[in-house]
Amino acid sequence: DFEIETVEYDPDKWLISRNNSVTLGLDDLTKRLGINIYPNPVAEELHIRFARIPAEQLEYKILNVQGQVAQKGVLMQINEQQVPVNELNQGSYILRIETSNETASLPFIKAE
Repeated sequence: DFEIETVEYDPDKWLISRNNSVTLGLDDLTKRLGINIYPNPVAEELHIRFARIPAEQLEYKILNVQGQVAQKGVLMQINEQQVPVNELNQGSYILRIETSNETASLPFIKAE
């Protein structure tokens, strides 16, 4: 047994999910495809850029801080695309991109 005494918060590097699992740093899917999102904070459209075009179909989910799905859809197999976020409330979100066996989690802030 062990006890955690302190936790340092860096919103760009980790996420604690509903089941209390922790994701540290960049995940394999983010590295493999070279995923980048911008602008951050975002008001209208979140741009998703892939350094390498995905060979498989990707689904995305936008999760709020409670882990609830606020928006979802399918991403095209192209280098860059936009996801409208203008309907989301202001706050912190996670863009989760998924294949059949991998997941990338990228935090962003929705601004007015």
